[in-house]
Amino acid sequence: MPLAETALEIGRVEEPDLDLDVARGRLDDLRELVRAADPGADADPIHRLKSLRHVLVEEAGFSGHPEEAGRPAASCLHLVLQRRTGLPILLSILYMEMGRDIGLPLQGVGLPGRFIVRLDGVQPPVFADPFDQGILLDEGGCAALLDEVSGGHLQMQPEYLHPWSNRRIVWRLLNNLKVAYVEGEDLRRARLVVEHQITVQPAAPEPWRDRGLLAYRSLLFAQAVNDLETYLEMAPKAADAEAIRLQLKSLRRLVGSAN
Repeated sequence: MPLAETALEIGRVEEPDLDLDVARGRLDDLRELVRAADPGADADPIHRLKSLRHVLVEEAGFSGHPEEAGRPAASCLHLVLQRRTGLPILLSILYMEMGRDIGLPLQGVGLPGRFIVRLDGVQPPVFADPFDQGILLDEGGCAALLDEVSGGHLQMQPEYLHPWSNRRIVWRLLNNLKVAYVEGEDLRRARLVVEHQITVQPAAPEPWRDRGLLAYRSLLFAQAVNDLETYLEMAPKAADAEAIRLQLKSLRRLVGSAN
């Protein structure tokens, strides 16, 4: 599951007529800048990471802004490439994509409340926060960042710094986008995002529930019944199973009266 290409495809939810070739061209332009500045595979990896950061932040102008939270554009890579800002996970995907191109192994790390990247193969571990000017962090710096974004409610756990799979990263990206659409009352696009989640993790029951509830709010009662029945078949002992069963009873009556 290539991250950048997948993130571009997801952007079609926001812009169905998106010209992917134009967006890929912007990525290629960035790659040229990064390649030109990269000191080469024989150089110290941390020095190469600093060079990558210089290109993306100082030359290209990519960075995060707090007001990006909740904006669908902040979760669409093609718009991040245009606007030069977005959510931490999108900026991290950009770093990982540029690093992959030059052979610099960067991996995504999903801290609670902030997504960062980790430079693979160096000890002690080195991280970068693309949302905050790409600053480099050690483990102590990551703990301080977690303390800041959680308001002091979370303490660093070793598993928080483990690299994420591409599939897990895409899932979090989709979840961010779904929340943005739901908060903006764009239920049609929210359903489309959930359909992507079902494609990414077909065995996960929660997207079936979410799509069913979104269908219910959109007055698509027959689809809501089908999706919520599927959810209960997949997770009959879920914590909310009884509430969903009650919802289904009401929905079946609505569907029956419509027929």
